[in-house]
Amino acid sequence: MSCLLKMRAVREELSVNEKKIADFISAKMIQITRQARKAGVSIISLTNYSANPIRSLADGQLFSVNQEVRFEVAQIISNASQQHVVDILFSLMLKRDARAKELLALSRKAVEEI
Repeated sequence: MSCLLKMRAVREELSVNEKKIADFISAKMIQITRQARKAGVSIISLTNYSANPIRSLADGQLFSVNQEVRFEVAQIISNASQQHVVDILFSLMLKRDARAKELLALSRKAVEEI
């Protein structure tokens, strides 16, 4: 088997494993979101434009361009921008709600139980 064919086989295997990991994480995120919604938590999603379960559960939707290219400057900037938005929303939530620390502890407990 040539080196190129071996590299392709490894890449395909990684893609399968990465897909399994992504599917697992997605299923857990949907489960966590449903539990939070049942508990009366307002849900804000940050997803791409395609329809998805998280977006359908959200009270508010934020959208981001989905870049599939790995390790490109545009992907790094997109990820950093998304993280910045999440950090701002989280900081505002902590400042706005007097019970934020209590709710955060409950959220952490719920995630640990899954």
